[in-house]
Amino acid sequence: MAFSQVTKDLALQHFIEGKSLAQISNILNVPLKTLYNWKYKYDWASFLRIGNIEIAMSVEQEMYRLVQTMINNNTIGDPAQVDKLVKLTKALERLSPNRQILNSLYRILEAITDYVNLAQDPIFAKSWQKHLKPLSQHLKKVFSPKD
Repeated sequence: MAFSQVTKDLALQHFIEGKSLAQISNILNVPLKTLYNWKYKYDWASFLRIGNIEIAMSVEQEMYRLVQTMINNNTIGDPAQVDKLVKLTKALERLSPNRQILNSLYRILEAITDYVNLAQDPIFAKSWQKHLKPLSQHLKKVFSPKD
């Protein structure tokens, strides 16, 4: 059965919002196997990475608004407000764009390493291994979330 692009887009939107494929299947009346196929065929995971960056930026803006409100209302010591701020900070740490970039770069390094191993070229492999650790340390230094 062919599904319209609208249905595919709605499925993706539900996926980005955090719904499981089973939930999406029930909502849109699309077979679960079809949703799995779409997820891999259209690389839905890449949309999650992009979405996380947007969410991180939104959380960061919300943090700044909350802090400014706390300062303006002189409620900086209010435990409920501080709790909100701590929760937003933890969410932001998990969604940090730099963390997303670093994770993507490490996945790329893993893929390159797999290729090097498949190439069965000992000189190439030795050279790659020589540079892999310094390269990963440099990427970590550049893209690690700053405290």
